[in-house]
Amino acid sequence: MKTYTETDHQELSSRLQNLIRHYEPLLASLPEEEVGHKPNPEKWSSKEILGHLCDSAINNYHRFIRLQIEEEPFRVEKYVQDEWVRLAGYHQRNWLHIYQLWLGLNHAIAEVLQILKPASLSSVVQIGEEIRDFHFLIKDYLDHMEHHLLQFN
Repeated sequence: MKTYTETDHQELSSRLQNLIRHYEPLLASLPEEEVGHKPNPEKWSSKEILGHLCDSAINNYHRFIRLQIEEEPFRVEKYVQDEWVRLAGYHQRNWLHIYQLWLGLNHAIAEVLQILKPASLSSVVQIGEEIRDFHFLIKDYLDHMEHHLLQFN
C-alpha cells in the first residue's frame, strides 16, 4: 500500500469542507415544492437523493471511525441503498430536516478527517474481493457525494 503524507490528508479534508461550503447555501435555498418532484416513479426526488447522501454519510462515518480502531483488513459491508431511502421515508420528509441532517453529518465527518493521522490513510480495506486503502475509501465517499450534488446545479 502507498504511504500518504500530511498533504494527502489535507487534500481530502479540504475537499469535503469545500463541498459543504459550496453546496450549503444552494441546498438551503431549494423550495419544498421543487425538491419533492419525482421525474418518474422509478427515479429519486431531490429529497431522496439528499437522503441517500445522508445514508452514505451515516455508513461512512461509522466506517471512518471503526477503520481506525479495528484490525486490518477492515471489511466494508455494503448496504441496500434503495431500501434505506425507502425505509427512511425521505420523499415524505421535510426538506429542511433532510438538509440539516446532511449538513450535520458531513460536518461531523469533516471533523473526523481533520484529526485522523495521515499514516492511517494507508490502512488496508477490503471491499468485497478488492483490497484498497483508507485513502481510497474517503476519496470514493467524496466522489460519490460530488456526483450526486452535481444533480442540484
